[in-house]
Amino acid sequence: MRRILMVEDNADDVILIQRAFHGDVFKFEIASSGEEALTRLIHSPGPDDQLPSLILLDLSLPGMHGFDVIRALKNHGPTSGIPIVILTASNKEDDMVQSQKHGAIKFLRKPLTPLTVGSIISDCLD
Repeated sequence: MRRILMVEDNADDVILIQRAFHGDVFKFEIASSGEEALTRLIHSPGPDDQLPSLILLDLSLPGMHGFDVIRALKNHGPTSGIPIVILTASNKEDDMVQSQKHGAIKFLRKPLTPLTVGSIISDCLD
């Protein structure tokens, strides 16, 4: 079963993404901060923890900014190849440029519909 990690602190956005994948064959996990995501993936992974097939990452997180999360993941061998899709409310063009520069494969602006998210994420996993 493919695993998707969503790094998002907004409960409404989490629900929207979960609706997009309802019934699919993904194990869907949530980290509410960048620190929590890095702890799971780099600092303290459990012995049975499988790396995600995809990471959905918000840029505006409490504590650690999304760009710092991307840098840490891309600089850590085992997580460096995991595709990252940015989901953000930011309208700043520079955020899109910086996301791509740091290694994100897609940049999606909120608000999103479940259908849009589902099709884009499915494309990223094919």
